[in-house]
Amino acid sequence: MRGGAKTMILSSIRNWFDRWYTLRVIGVNSPSDGSEYGKYVLEQIAVAREEFNCGNHDKAWTIWSELRTRFPGPVLFSKMGLHLLLDLGKFDEAYRMMQHGQKRFPGNAHFAIGYAWTSYRRRDFEECLRQCRLLRRRFSHIGEGFTIAASCLSELGRYDEADKLYKKAATKFPRDRDVGV
Repeated sequence: MRGGAKTMILSSIRNWFDRWYTLRVIGVNSPSDGSEYGKYVLEQIAVAREEFNCGNHDKAWTIWSELRTRFPGPVLFSKMGLHLLLDLGKFDEAYRMMQHGQKRFPGNAHFAIGYAWTSYRRRDFEECLRQCRLLRRRFSHIGEGFTIAASCLSELGRYDEADKLYKKAATKFPRDRDVGV
């Protein structure tokens, strides 16, 4: 068996085990795709987001911390959760979460995108540009490698380069509404 296939099988087994364990923790005993706890996690992240928006940053962090402890699998893949962490300024936590996810699921673009966003929000634009180059090379079917890099270039005052990247992204991903120029 090749290394890539073995990694995919191990990742699938870990995903299944994470779902099974989480369902046991919250008391759901029926086999499922995990939508019961996935929905709960998303609802709780939305509650944390609302607390953040109301200025209750400590409460938002507490909700997030409890979710991370109880449901490590689902929060790992949550884009909304990642952006909550970044808004809270918890860059090290976000970085560790993306690093953990990338080790467990090396073929999942979410974690590479998360690294780039974390660097961007830290205002480490050169590192973000480096990560975006890797993202575009490794996951050429995803527009974030272009758009995040273009945002970095704009922040650095390199507007012509940013414009070229936005246009390239719009050409390459014409149906992606997040890429439109």
